Amino acid sequence: MKKAILFVSDHFKEEAIALAEGAEYKVLEIYPLPKSPNPKFYIQMNKLRKIEENDLIDAIIIFDILKPRHFINLRRELKQKEIIDKVLLLLEIFALHAGSKEAKMQIELARLKYELPIIKEAYTKLKLGEQQGLLGSGGYGFESLIKLYRRKINKLSKELENIKKFKEKSIEANKRAEYTPTIAIVGYTNSGKTSLFNTLTSLSQKVDSKLFTTMAPKRYSISLKDKKIMLVDTVGFIRGIPPQVIDSFFVTLSEAKYSDALLLLL
Repeated sequence: MKKAILFVSDHFKEEAIALAEGAEYKVLEIYPLPKSPNPKFYIQMNKLRKIEENDLIDAIIIFDILKPRHFINLRRELKQKEIIDKVLLLLEIFALHAGSKEAKMQIELARLKYELPIIKEAYTKLKLGEQQGLLGSGGYGFESLIKLYRRKINKLSKELENIKKFKEKSIEANKRAEYTPTIAIVGYTNSGKTSLFNTLTSLSQKVDSKLFTTMAPKRYSISLKDKKIMLVDTVGFIRGIPPQVIDSFFVTLSEAKYSDALLLLL
């Protein structure tokens, strides 16, 4: 398990620790988020130097959304340590629990979209003479990398859009045929959605105290008073989930969008 230092506000401390542990990080120290982030590094210089000298630390987790310049400058100063912000932490834990091809595609798309501006910012700094090259890349390396990212983003976006259209057509076809009402079980991650789904369906989907063990919706038909109902176990929410993550999970979230009713667990 990788060892990390966590920067987080008191309001999100419990959630951030659970997410870090779910992504297989062992949190050794916790610091509050700076009230006035450093324009260059986000964290305060004294904390940066302290982390730089700590050989036990593998990663620094900042439970906020960093700007591309923060990533670039922190990676330059802390060469041997991973720099993880809120978005990357979520994507890491999603990737650990992604079972379906569709879920893996959505996670990869979100990661590529998030990393591309960082690479473009590093390339701009290189052209201005401020950066020697991210991961040793020269100008040509950056240009090739940017083109590669764009190709992958376009390819995944088209494939996921086709999946979305196929699902929408399936829903419409179901409504025109012998229609089965759909109820989506929704709520915060680790709120008991899958446990309820298992109870109602007599199935045994994986249940865990870790966050985001369900990364692809599960569907199962049950009978209620001699009437068929389709139950859907959905991906959980967290407070303040970044828009970058939501945008890339439109296929998964459509399961709740097109349901006839939502069963919200609190």
